[in-house]
Amino acid sequence: MDFTILDLLSSGMSLFIVITGISLGIYTYKVYRKNQQSSYLLSSILFITLPLPYSVDIFYILDDLFSLDLSHTTLGMISGWSVPILATTWIFITAILYKEKYPTQIKILTGVNVVLGLLFWYQLFVVTDFQLEPIPNSVLFSLIYGLIPTLIIAIYAIIALSFIFPSYMYFSIKSTDPLFKIRSKLIAFGALLFPIGGLFDAIVVDVSLFTNILIRIIILSSLLCLYLGYNTPDRIRNKYST
Repeated sequence: MDFTILDLLSSGMSLFIVITGISLGIYTYKVYRKNQQSSYLLSSILFITLPLPYSVDIFYILDDLFSLDLSHTTLGMISGWSVPILATTWIFITAILYKEKYPTQIKILTGVNVVLGLLFWYQLFVVTDFQLEPIPNSVLFSLIYGLIPTLIIAIYAIIALSFIFPSYMYFSIKSTDPLFKIRSKLIAFGALLFPIGGLFDAIVVDVSLFTNILIRIIILSSLLCLYLGYNTPDRIRNKYST
């Protein structure tokens, strides 16, 4: 099948998101190597893993161009393997904010997410509980998870919306430090956008190319907000520093 403009636009956006995420992750890791603050190490993992599910669009194009004969199972695994790492890392970064006040609860929450991640990987790599549905008039496919992986993704999204997003909104309101307030708001906004885009991508069966592109715009916006919040550039730091 010939590529359409929307095919190339959707795949091009996916490529841009992946390159952006990996670049921000590597840069943030270099910051960590300088100051040895664990928050930079964790956020570098977050930036790298967040866009990786969308790298599968690139493989669709390569498969079609060069007849790589990649199986649907392989493509599904490429799309999904980073999801538990992303979720557990992000939840742990947020949980650190409460480690002194609620140490036991934080350990339980982290443990639950590790178990969910292992179950997700089992469903992905052993059960292969997913299918790829072709998008009409496109060389691209939409990845549709089975019941258990979808429920796990839904739980991750609920945690993001009920724990990560409210936590940073709370600290942005409570804090009297202008820099911390703006950083918390940026992270909260990113934490609101990503689960909406990710969950919509995971559960909607009839995905059009336009919807595909819209989801990628949401994911890119989330990634940039999170970067500005977790690894705030000097220009913003100088503007809001007290």
